[in-house]
Amino acid sequence: MALGEVLNSLALIVTMMLPGFILEKFKIFKEEFYDGLSFLAVNLFIPALIIDCMQTDYSPELIGDLGKTFVLWLPMLAFAAAISFIFTKYFKYGKKQLTLAMCMLMVPNTGFVGIPLIGQLYGEESLFFASACEIVGDLFLYSAVFTAISAAAGRQSKISFKSLFLNPPIIALAIGLVLFLSGIKLPSFLGGTISKLNGCTAPIALFVLGSRLGTFSLKDFFGDKRIYVLCLLRLIVMPVFAFIILRIFMADTSLFSKVFILMQGMPAATVTTIVAQTYNSDADFAAKGVMLSTMLSLVTLPVFAMIV
Repeated sequence: MALGEVLNSLALIVTMMLPGFILEKFKIFKEEFYDGLSFLAVNLFIPALIIDCMQTDYSPELIGDLGKTFVLWLPMLAFAAAISFIFTKYFKYGKKQLTLAMCMLMVPNTGFVGIPLIGQLYGEESLFFASACEIVGDLFLYSAVFTAISAAAGRQSKISFKSLFLNPPIIALAIGLVLFLSGIKLPSFLGGTISKLNGCTAPIALFVLGSRLGTFSLKDFFGDKRIYVLCLLRLIVMPVFAFIILRIFMADTSLFSKVFILMQGMPAATVTTIVAQTYNSDADFAAKGVMLSTMLSLVTLPVFAMIV
């Protein structure tokens, strides 16, 4: 079942990338077109995704899961930052690649691949834990990680309170949390609009990813051995570190621990390419990492699903 779900997710990703890949091969659009799409994704569609995902019923259990997930994610972030620094230093990458490597290691693809797979493996009960991972991952992605990538790309001289907290995704996260904690549901016309905007996020992210892949030759894409090391860190080292924390140090064998460990073994988040494109970072590096980690997860995820 795990293999089938991963295959299905991979097939969806490849199919949704094809238009961007083909259009780039024929040079139909200029680079500014993809920049505009990325800007829309970060400032409109992703905020809509955040609010839409948090229009769920309040429960004390989910609050507890969020708190536990947040605490556990902190050592994962510290570990990801450390190995990203070592990786980029060893391969002589610059600041742009360092922040993108941190993004790929800190933020797995919990939404597009993770939640469907977790639901298939462990049933409806597990989706509370999977949702907690998604929300906490988004919190770090759309605050510190976004800002670090922007600063490394030269879009701002330093990380400030305004850049860290007053950006559309974080504002959307704050709105979503208020609505969730208060139990307020948006009117159907507004909720429906946000849901429709949310539906644009994955297609646009994958369209941009496909366009970046369209700039590579097969040799460029598969011949960069350094990216395979990054994928190894994302798909094997990160979930093993989570396994050590939960199973060895905490002796936690609960369903929560299974979900958390498996979520840490997901491929790099597709939105990494959108972030790189938006902030004029190294979008080619991001595209390689996202696509190769997604392809290789076809092998690693079923193995981890059996182990945990």
